[in-house]
Amino acid sequence: TRLPWDEACVIESLSDSTIYTALYTIIHILHRQEEKLVPDDLTDEDWDAVFLGGTPAPDSKVPGDILAEMRREFSYWYPVDLRVSGRDLIANHLLFYLYAHAAIFPEPHWPRGIRTNGFVMLNNEKMSKSTGNFLTLQQALALYSADALRFALAAAGDSNEDANFEHSVANAAILKLTNHLALLDESLKDLASGAFRSGPSDELLVDKVFANELRVHVQAAASAYSRHQFRDALIAGWDLLQHARDRYRSMAGAQGMHGDLVQEFLRLQTLVLAPVCPHVAERCWARLGKTTTVVDAAWPEQPPADPALARLATYLDKTLSDLRVKADKVRKRKKAG
Repeated sequence: TRLPWDEACVIESLSDSTIYTALYTIIHILHRQEEKLVPDDLTDEDWDAVFLGGTPAPDSKVPGDILAEMRREFSYWYPVDLRVSGRDLIANHLLFYLYAHAAIFPEPHWPRGIRTNGFVMLNNEKMSKSTGNFLTLQQALALYSADALRFALAAAGDSNEDANFEHSVANAAILKLTNHLALLDESLKDLASGAFRSGPSDELLVDKVFANELRVHVQAAASAYSRHQFRDALIAGWDLLQHARDRYRSMAGAQGMHGDLVQEFLRLQTLVLAPVCPHVAERCWARLGKTTTVVDAAWPEQPPADPALARLATYLDKTLSDLRVKADKVRKRKKAG
């Protein structure tokens, strides 16, 4: 495209595609059939009125109330909170994206953040239709369900390195989420029947360690989510929370787990899992007796974790692991005879 006022100059192809996010804010108004607007109806003065707060031309073909509505929509949605794009566009498209916004818009309307990512590999290989190593979103949804797919995508990674989507991880996610729903139902039945321990929940060391671990992992998940590091959020908010629950059950032994802490674990697990697996979390939330939806629930703010208890948890985890290894060796020697 050549510059209208200087045919010797050509508009760089990227520069006219970097402020389309501004157009997105008003496109629904332009497409309304009742307005019957055509592109030529909007003059430079009209666009300045919408995007820069200028005064429309007195003879504008666009009604003043429509221009005012477009200005309100643009002012409501802009600036862009987060622009997500591929790493291959850092040196070209995204660079012009910043240049164009800085050149055209006042600073309050400049983008607030940019997030880039790598490409998606399938089972450690580049996706390619010619080789058959290819999976569409529709196929993945049919194979794994939305939540198991989201779980596997989060686990695949989210840095500028290529993410690796694996069929085995998605299949395992189905089983993990199904088992968690079954565990939740079983725990709720045990809570209702009084099978868990009651009384003060901060007297036994194992209770204190577990309660502290819940704080540690929920806070770590919150930090990861705020940085858009979804794999780290999944590790802290699923893997480590589930491991903490299992270890608590082992350490509690014959005296049993405390009902209040089990219930708190189920609540926290549901809330922390919700950004990745919203449908499963919604089902868990309803089974916990909540009358609102989980997407409307506040993030579970936690008091500061106790570093000493966190170190103790690590020590206990290592001790239990060492004991299991030694016990396995003893059993193998006895079998060998």
